[in-house]
Amino acid sequence: MAETVVRLVAGGGEALIGLFVVVGLWRRLVLLLQAVTNGVTATSVWWAIVVPYRWYISGVDRIVFNSHVFYPTSITFAGCILLIAFRHQDRWALDRVRRPRLAGG
Repeated sequence: MAETVVRLVAGGGEALIGLFVVVGLWRRLVLLLQAVTNGVTATSVWWAIVVPYRWYISGVDRIVFNSHVFYPTSITFAGCILLIAFRHQDRWALDRVRRPRLAGG
């Protein structure tokens, strides 16, 4: 029961972070939280990023490797870093509308 509650709260928090990223609210904090969340995900499947087709790593379930988790994890983490790097160029973010003088978010 407690595990289910923790997963629901964590999932709700991730959905809220995603919503704030999409609308561009509190970007300085939210983009960092998104990158940390995706970075933790990437470290949990590090073997699939390092050796995506299981050429050298053994002991990992074949079904896990067939899911190709390296691709979406790598791309979403790279996207997080790009969002942080180009935050100042985001013209449609709510942070810009709220405080146009703070262009950096």
